[in-house]
Amino acid sequence: MKKHISFLFLGLALASCQHEQEVETISTEEFLPKAQREYDYSEDTIQEVQKELSATQKVIKSNFNAVGFEINKTSGMNALIFMPDRLGHIKNEKLIFSADSVVYHYRHWQFKDSLQTMNAFYNWLDCFMEQCKSIRINENINGSYDAFAVWVSNSSIYYLSSDQKNINKSQWESILIPEEAIEWNYIMHQAKQGRIEWFMKKPENELQKNPES
Repeated sequence: MKKHISFLFLGLALASCQHEQEVETISTEEFLPKAQREYDYSEDTIQEVQKELSATQKVIKSNFNAVGFEINKTSGMNALIFMPDRLGHIKNEKLIFSADSVVYHYRHWQFKDSLQTMNAFYNWLDCFMEQCKSIRINENINGSYDAFAVWVSNSSIYYLSSDQKNINKSQWESILIPEEAIEWNYIMHQAKQGRIEWFMKKPENELQKNPES
């Protein structure tokens, strides 16, 4: 009798172990979430966002082999103070760029009318560039450490400077100011360490060079 009871307990124990083994044996595929689609990780590559160039930048880039516009934060030209910045302009464009390894500083101010334009220009001449010099019309003096050109019309003032020896005034005028038949009230042009040349409008609306310069 005891042997039959022992065999009975042994059989129950084996059945219990077999049952527990069957319950615990579960495939991981049954509870892991299944992907809804196959992922293409090549789509996750970082794409560089290209900043749109301004109209002026596009014109400059089309005229030179090597042009860079990523020097604004490092150039000392940022420290320059310009009087027209403070005198009610309706447009103020600023560029510091390199063209064929030469660094330039370009500014363009647009005003509501000729009265505001000329007021800004005359106030600028009262405190001109780094040394805040007071410059009179037609005065043949050095106005800045750098070479520069200034164009003044009834509605706009354009400025371009560089630390190179000189600026080709005619070339840059055709690049930066492509509009035809602009009547310039004044044009100032100076080589590095040179003296200002003045070009002014005659009564018949023609520019003449100051005979003293």
